[in-house]
Amino acid sequence: MKKTALLLFAFILGSCFLGDSLGKAASTANIRIFHASTDAPNLDVYFDKEQMFSEVVFKEMSPYQTVSDGGYKMKLFPEGADPAKDKPLLTKKLKLKADRSYTMAVIGEQSRFDILLITDGEDSQTERAGIRFIHLSPDLPAVDVFADKEELYSKLAYKKTGDYIKVEQKTVNIQFREGNQSNAIYEIPNLELLSGNSYTVFILGLLSGEPGLDVVITLDTK
Repeated sequence: MKKTALLLFAFILGSCFLGDSLGKAASTANIRIFHASTDAPNLDVYFDKEQMFSEVVFKEMSPYQTVSDGGYKMKLFPEGADPAKDKPLLTKKLKLKADRSYTMAVIGEQSRFDILLITDGEDSQTERAGIRFIHLSPDLPAVDVFADKEELYSKLAYKKTGDYIKVEQKTVNIQFREGNQSNAIYEIPNLELLSGNSYTVFILGLLSGEPGLDVVITLDTK
């Protein structure tokens, strides 16, 4: 009888500890990588000693990876490098907050390599769409961004991330203009924006040179 009671007590006690551990679920963040460096090789990306992304090519946006929140030492290597022997192209410290989603953009030219850690979001207004623009072209001056005839941003500069702008569901023609000029440096015709979605337009490439000026448009949902 005592043995049964002890076993029952042990089961209840173990269940309490299990309940505590289940109640304290690990805090996580989501992160993806975007290769926007005009002359960098394909990349392998390590967080501390763990490879998080591999063979990331120019203009490629990786899927989100879920990681524990907190601090990491991020290292970029050329594709196929041995992190135990080879020197990284870039080392940076990252701080990721719980319940956030991030895009880590690799930017600049290889001689002036850098990363830009961008917080992603979603538009909570289901009857409207959200759109933002991020300037990652190293030789493109600050631009004004228009949707049809409406100015969305004035003087969006290199490395700057515009706030999400809420718009009605529609198809728009996007133009980038420099200063007060009416002629567009670059155009995105017939961009369809759907209600309930949030979009990011990454501006990358080179205004003068190769690879030429281009955009990558992503849907910012996990």
